[in-house]
This record gives sequence, structure tokens and C-alpha cells, in this order.
Amino acid sequence: MLIGDCDSAATNSVKWAMNRGVAMERHPVDKDFTDTQLALKHIEARRDTFAIITGAFGGRTDHLFSTIFSCANAKIKNCLIDEREAVIFIKDYEHIAIEFKIRPIALSLLPITSNCKGVTIDGVHWPIKDTELLQSIPYAISNRIESGVVNISIDSGILAVYLCFKENIL
Repeated sequence: MLIGDCDSAATNSVKWAMNRGVAMERHPVDKDFTDTQLALKHIEARRDTFAIITGAFGGRTDHLFSTIFSCANAKIKNCLIDEREAVIFIKDYEHIAIEFKIRPIALSLLPITSNCKGVTIDGVHWPIKDTELLQSIPYAISNRIESGVVNISIDSGILAVYLCFKENIL
């Protein structure tokens, strides 16, 4: 589904979607919420449980920050992904295991909340166990994958797991 004002969408992409009967919810350019925020509200209202958001990394940094914070605080699980980057959010008492078919060149842990407590990661060059990560000193950056599976868990807070790939993954 296309949701938003389409002001930054490529005309060919919008035409491609319309020619294939993709549903569209068009909004004016002058509005209170970003297109991503409108899409998250739509998904939450449908009671869907997961969203994959693409096209978030290119363009303006202010939109990227807005998208990251909006997605991190959404009521549904979601991730951001494009050809070379991905962000997965984990929250209070969650654990994820990521199996890589293509290994990223970097994995970073970025606290979205002021602190993230009880953070553990293994399968990487610099593992950590039951550590507090602070938003004001985001040092868990550019880790290297050393295993086929990386396990990450958190006791409290919201943590963004950032992945950067050398080659296109899509």
C-alpha cells in the first residue's frame, strides 16, 4: 500500500504501483505527520503485527531521525531496510537471533532511550554481557560478525541494531 503525499517518490515507482492496483491513501504535502508516521498509524489500526519499512535511509537526515524515533516507539514490531542498511528495534525483555546469509561489514548497537540495561550480544568480535548502554555515549559501534548467528537481548529500554552491508542485499 502507498501512504503519503508521494512528494519524494519517483514518478515511475508510483505509476508502477498504480498500474498493478496497489491501494493508495493519498495525503496533502502540508500535513502534521510524516508519511512514515501515517503508515505506522494505518498499520497499527489494522492490528498488523509487523512492518518492513523501505526507503528510509536516503535523502534528508531530519526525516531519517524522525523515522527512526517513530519506528522505535511504534506499537508494532518493525524494521527499516534498504539495499545496504537495516535497523531492527528490540525493547524491554526481548531477545533476537539474527542468522546472516550475507555478513554485514558492521553491526552497531544504538540506544534509542537514554539508557538500555542488561544488553547482551554474542557471535561478534566484541561481545558484551548484561551491560548498560547510554544514549549519551554510544560506543557499541562497528562490531564485526564472527558467527553464523548473532544473539542480542535487552532487559530494559529501546535498542536499535544497525547493520551495514558492503553489497546490495535486496
